[in-house]
Amino acid sequence: MDVLRDVSGGPPLRLLFLNFLSQTDCKDAELQRQLVSLSGEMGVRVDFSSKSPRTIQASDDGDLETDGHIHSSLKGLVGDMRPQVQLEVPGNPAEAEAVRAVSAELRQIAEQFEHNVVTRATGSLYRKIKNAPMHMWSAHLTLEVEWIMRNSPASGLEHLPQERVVVALTFTLVKRVCEQAPLLLRNLFHAALQYLFSFR
Repeated sequence: MDVLRDVSGGPPLRLLFLNFLSQTDCKDAELQRQLVSLSGEMGVRVDFSSKSPRTIQASDDGDLETDGHIHSSLKGLVGDMRPQVQLEVPGNPAEAEAVRAVSAELRQIAEQFEHNVVTRATGSLYRKIKNAPMHMWSAHLTLEVEWIMRNSPASGLEHLPQERVVVALTFTLVKRVCEQAPLLLRNLFHAALQYLFSFR
């Protein structure tokens, strides 16, 4: 499986996964703490503190309306400002760049699946794992990924290796469950790696 190779030039799956999770619109402070803690265990650093630099230009008709609301053109610019998350991989800039590139591709793949199908699978996975022993989490994740593959017409993905599609779906399900329950991150992260490494 090309995405899962930790040798032969492929970036380590755990770094791909961590980068995928940290590059989402992560606003939950507890989830951020969990990601920072998990990354520290792996010897990398996730930094949620830096702001993406942006230049804001005032519109011709002023940037503040008389009622105190921000003009809509500025609101769009300010609304886009959010922390730029950085994944720092010590000692290997090429590996860090490879991780970012493959993670971006996986996010693009995940975006092509129907929102309602992924939402249903996310809810189902959350309900199953919250009452199951941890050794069963990987099996539950497997079932939900397979269900999405059967029930979501993601056109345009036929040309991609199935392995990449499975990885993208797995990462997405974990991300969505952890947005609801951040404290599940560490155990679900490891369950997902277990599933992906056993996937053939």
